[in-house]
Amino acid sequence: MTGKQSRILKCIAGLVAVYLVVVVGYYFGQRSMMYFPELPDSNPVPKPATVGLAMQEVKYKTADGLELVAWFAPPKETGGFVVVVYHGNAANIAY
Repeated sequence: MTGKQSRILKCIAGLVAVYLVVVVGYYFGQRSMMYFPELPDSNPVPKPATVGLAMQEVKYKTADGLELVAWFAPPKETGGFVVVVYHGNAANIAY
């Protein structure tokens, strides 16, 4: 085995070692990375104007009684696009 091949193998072994450390770290730390949503009453959804947005608040009531809140702003031009943004699992839409 030449010196160049030896360096390549050491580099690959180093990358594999780093990968394994990251995977093991994620495995043992996964509980601390979990998302626990807040109760709706502990973090109420603000009005769009409160956070500086010119949008309308739209509420939807599901069949099981859950109330979903969305913010909407119509396109500025006729035939303009509507963009849907899913804010993910942050505490509320204002985040």
